[in-house]
Amino acid sequence: MNEHVEYRGLSSGTCLCGGKYIIERVIGAGGFGITYYAKHATLQQYYAIKEFFINGFCIRESATKRVFVQGIEEQEYEGYKRKFVEEAQVLADLHHPNIVNVIDIFDENGTSYMVMPFIKGITLQSLVEKKGRLPYDLAVNYMAQVCEAVSYIHGKHILHRDITPDNIIITEGDQIALIDFGSARKFVQDKTQRHTAIVKKGYAPLEQYSSTSRNGTYSDIYSVGAVLYFLLTAQKPMDATIRTMENMPAPRSLNPDIPMEAERAIMKAMSLKPEERQQDAAAFMADLLGGIPVQDRPFKAKTVRKPSLEKGRKKLFMVLGTVSLLIVAGLGTWQGAGRMKAEKELLQKVETDAGKYAWLVQQANRLKETPDSLSRACRYLQEAEQLEKAYEATEYSASFNAGAGNLIETLEKQADSLFMLWRNLAMDSYGNYQNNGAEYEKRFALEYIGKALCLKEDASLTNIKSLLEK
Repeated sequence: MNEHVEYRGLSSGTCLCGGKYIIERVIGAGGFGITYYAKHATLQQYYAIKEFFINGFCIRESATKRVFVQGIEEQEYEGYKRKFVEEAQVLADLHHPNIVNVIDIFDENGTSYMVMPFIKGITLQSLVEKKGRLPYDLAVNYMAQVCEAVSYIHGKHILHRDITPDNIIITEGDQIALIDFGSARKFVQDKTQRHTAIVKKGYAPLEQYSSTSRNGTYSDIYSVGAVLYFLLTAQKPMDATIRTMENMPAPRSLNPDIPMEAERAIMKAMSLKPEERQQDAAAFMADLLGGIPVQDRPFKAKTVRKPSLEKGRKKLFMVLGTVSLLIVAGLGTWQGAGRMKAEKELLQKVETDAGKYAWLVQQANRLKETPDSLSRACRYLQEAEQLEKAYEATEYSASFNAGAGNLIETLEKQADSLFMLWRNLAMDSYGNYQNNGAEYEKRFALEYIGKALCLKEDASLTNIKSLLEK
C-alpha cells in the first residue's frame, strides 16, 4: 500500500480556503462526507465544515491532502459531487430559525466543502435512545417546530425526503434544527418526476421506494408522523413495504398515555396511500391538537381522565352482570315492606361503596401491567384502601376484602420498585441539567419527579421540583 495515501479525515491544524478556516477535529463521517469542527482564523468563531468524501471510493494523499477517486467512474463521482453542491445551494437559500443554512462553499483538495454554523445539541434519535419515549408535551413542542420548518421549505417547493430522528437536533433553549438536506429536491405537487429513490426504513413513505412516483408535500408528512410515532413510543415504525402485508401497532398500544387525537393524527399521516394523509404540515398539527391552531394552544401534557364513578359503575355492572346483586346478597337479605328509612340509606351507601371499590380494584388490575400506568393503578388502590378501612370493623368488611385479594400487596411491591426507578432517573436528569444546562434534561427531571411523587412522598424530590420550577 502506498504510504503517502491515507483514508482518514483531515488532521487537526489543517487550513482550508486560503487559511480562512482551521480544522480542529472530526465531528462525524457518513457515506458521502466527513464533517469537521473548524475555527474561523480571523473572526474566532466556530463552524461545521462538511467535506464531500465518498466512503470506500475516495482516498487522500498525505502530503497534499488531495482527494482521489478509486473503484468508481470519474463521471459518476462528479455527478455525486454536483448533488453535494446542489444541497449547499438549497441550504444557502433557506433562512429559517429551525433550519441550519450554508454560509460558504468552496472547492479545494480535489473535492468540495460547505460551511455551516456549528450547532451544539443532541439528535432526537440520541435523546430517545438515552431517555426513552418523550413526554407528550415535549414531543409535540419539538414536532411543532419541525412542522414550521417543513411548511417553510414546502412553500419554496422543496421536499426534504429524509426527515428522521437523527436529522433533527435539539439545540440550546429546546429549539430544534432540521439538518441534512442531501436528499432534498425541488418538486411539482402531484407530478411524477424522476428522483433518486431515498429510503430510510420506518420513516420513508411507500412512494419513495420508486424513482418515478408522484411527489408532493404528503411524502414529508408521512415522515413527520413517523418521527412523532418514534418519540412517543421509543419504537421505530414498521417499514412501509412490510406494512403492505402486516398491520403496524397503533401508538396507544405501545404507550396508553398518548391522547386518542394524537394517535389518529399519526396514523393518518402514516397512511400508505398519499391521498389519505394530511396534505401539509399545518393540517397535521391541526389534527394533532384537535383542530386548535398551534399558536392558540399551549403545549401542556395531556392527562388521562379518570372515568366518573357513576359511569364506571354502570360499565362494571354491564360487563359483570350481577356484581351488585352478589354484593347485596353477601351483605344479607333486606326485605319487608316495613324496611326502615335508615336501613334503606345504609344499604344504598354500602352497595354504592362496594360497587365503587370493586370498580377501583378492577381498574387497578387492568392498569398494572406497564410501568407508566402502574402509578395510576396505585392511585386507584389508594382510594380503594380508604373505602376498605371505613368498613374494616363492620359486618361488611368481607365484601371489600374479597375484591382485592393479594393485588394491593403485589402492587405495593411493584410501586416501590418503580418509585426507585423514577427517583434514580430524576436524580440522573437533574445532575445532567446542573452540569450542562440542557433544557430537555430539566423537563425529564420534572417528568420523572412527577411520576415518582405520584407513588410516594419524598422530601428531596419535592425540594428539587421546587428549585426546577422557579
